[in-house]
Amino acid sequence: MRAVVASVAAIALVAASVAAEAQSSPRVLESFDDVSAFQALPSDGVRLSLTSDSGVAGRALRMEYDFQGRAGYAVARRIFALPPLPAYWSITLWVRGAAKPNTLEIKLADSSGQNVWWMRRPELSVSNGWTQLRFRPSDLSYAWGPLGGGPPRGIAALEIAFTAGQGGKGWLALDDMILTSLAPPVPDRVRPSVSASSSLLGRPAALVVPVDFASAPRTPLLAGDGSGWRSAGDGPQWLALDFGGPRSMAGLVLDWSASDWPVDYDVETSDDGRSWTVARAMRGSGGGRRYIHLPGAEPRQVRLALRRSSRGTRYALGALRILSDSVARTRSEFLERVAEGSIPGTWPRPLT
Repeated sequence: MRAVVASVAAIALVAASVAAEAQSSPRVLESFDDVSAFQALPSDGVRLSLTSDSGVAGRALRMEYDFQGRAGYAVARRIFALPPLPAYWSITLWVRGAAKPNTLEIKLADSSGQNVWWMRRPELSVSNGWTQLRFRPSDLSYAWGPLGGGPPRGIAALEIAFTAGQGGKGWLALDDMILTSLAPPVPDRVRPSVSASSSLLGRPAALVVPVDFASAPRTPLLAGDGSGWRSAGDGPQWLALDFGGPRSMAGLVLDWSASDWPVDYDVETSDDGRSWTVARAMRGSGGGRRYIHLPGAEPRQVRLALRRSSRGTRYALGALRILSDSVARTRSEFLERVAEGSIPGTWPRPLT
């Protein structure tokens, strides 16, 4: 009897695991394979044509526009139903093109057409290579309408709007808008695990994260050269943080040694520890305290990929702090944090 109960329990556990996996599987919201499903709706004086293009997978939607020296917008619209959103999620979208920086808006309109929710990327810069944009719940907001707010409901249309910033003439291609259910963000107080490609004897990587790692520094006092992490060699080295889940953050504060700092390095992010994206490419950098703005970042892991050191001996990082999303989401808030940790008089008084 116990064996039967155990077997039933095992089957139930497997079924629950399969159901959970299916529920968390990514869902394609829009493949952009069928260009005929979209309608071109440019503002007065703006030219827009919609054509099919090669995509990341299958076909893509290509928006060829010309603002003709005017302000305005170019919109591709289609009938669309938004499924119920999980408690926490990401929506990714692949883009490429040849365009001046303009604002990309992903709009969701209800059946009345009067209530609109949107996700925006101001001053979007694109290249001929595919780039994946990532949106999260904090990026989705109520835009306008008689409802006055609340989460999206009764969605009946999707609009891809390219709104004039610098305007100009060009094209923008879009492919695979995908919804993925995510675990909730890791709380700011949770200390990340730290690893490194090498560590000088007695200076393990974990020492680089101070007790107050989740707080922005409020004084210009740097960690001493005898503290923190030291690599065992020069050349390509790395230092990585693993938060154990998505971590909402706005940037990093790095206290490099005044003697052994990286001249060239990349700040990389990853959701799985296998695929890495360069969030910031630092070239010709100096030692001392360095602030790196990563607005809207929510990685599981962050890695400093070090390329070249100042003296050709090793790298030395006294302390690494994490700027929480709640304290430096905007550019102005980020500059306020920089001013707080700088020598008085270095920055304009309104920032302090």
